[in-house]
This record gives sequence, C-alpha cells and structure tokens, in this order.
Amino acid sequence: MNKAIADGCMSFEAVRKKIGAGTGNCHAKRCREKIEKMIQDYRESTKIGA
Repeated sequence: MNKAIADGCMSFEAVRKKIGAGTGNCHAKRCREKIEKMIQDYRESTKIGA
C-alpha cells in the first residue's frame, strides 16, 4: 500500500487499480477511509498537493 502511494497513486481509485485494494467482500467499506487517510498523510509529509 505504501509503495503504491509513493509510486504516485494519489486517490483510492488509483490504489485500487494498482494493487486491488477494496475488492474484497466488504467492497471497501472497511478500508477506503483508512487508505484515503494514508494518501492524505503522505501528501502532507511530502508537500504534494499543497
């Protein structure tokens, strides 16, 4: 997950396409919010999208 984000996946949909996140039985109901927070934290730590 972190590698996908560092490689430039800056949205949940981009992460989903790259590594298949959110494709399980819950259809991202449990992980989407966490992944979006990880992306936001990465952007803030690297000043991307500021």
